[in-house]
Amino acid sequence: KIFTGFLFVALTTEEPPADTHGPVFTEDVPNPVVFANTKGASIDCTAHGLPPPKLNWIRKDGTVVKDIPKVLQVLPNNTLYFLPFEPNLFQPDAHSQEYRCIAKNKGGKIISRPMRITAGKY
Repeated sequence: KIFTGFLFVALTTEEPPADTHGPVFTEDVPNPVVFANTKGASIDCTAHGLPPPKLNWIRKDGTVVKDIPKVLQVLPNNTLYFLPFEPNLFQPDAHSQEYRCIAKNKGGKIISRPMRITAGKY
């Protein structure tokens, strides 16, 4: 007895609608970023796309960055703002950390290069 059969495999990919395009960073995030505790720092992440991408900052472990009172704010324009602080308020999980910016829309998702933050006592 000889068995003959056919195997049909159909692969489909979901393409974004024609009126969309994936996000593109406007500029690279700086790396490294070193700042004095007395000055603070602000780092921008901007991207364009259609529709306009949603931006988030993440830590090295992939967790989304949230505001830390008196330490760190994610501003409405997605600027990462490190507030000036007294040396005794140094927080390694914020002031000595690796961050990335994510831009995402219907057209795709991109992740920035790593950005190392180091706050020094001055």
